[in-house]
Amino acid sequence: MRYDDATRNTVGCFTVTQSATPYTSDGLSVSGYTHAIIYAAANTGAGETITLEIEDSADNSSFAATTCPSILIDESSGLVSKSFHIKSESVRQYIRLKATLAGGAVLHGAGYVLMNQAQSNATPPTSQF
Repeated sequence: MRYDDATRNTVGCFTVTQSATPYTSDGLSVSGYTHAIIYAAANTGAGETITLEIEDSADNSSFAATTCPSILIDESSGLVSKSFHIKSESVRQYIRLKATLAGGAVLHGAGYVLMNQAQSNATPPTSQF
């Protein structure tokens, strides 16, 4: 799979506030793209958990939960990276990452890849909601 043409796809990072819970990223417009990958790097120790979710919005201000399954990072997972693969047609125009941290867990970073299958040299990701 190759989604690496910088002129046709977009890659970026969200500003992360590690101690905020729940942490919510800025809204990201998926308009004009067929797929999005939202990823997060986190660290959990004993008694710590993180729940990652995707929310969507039509106006980039009122966000609600999507049908995308949440990801639970269990206690003592250490440093991990998790991702959501999303078909743009299955969400409203704007999406954002929501992370609920418990017990002192740390969210180290988060970012995205926006892809346009029609302009790429490959098929879309297979793990999608």
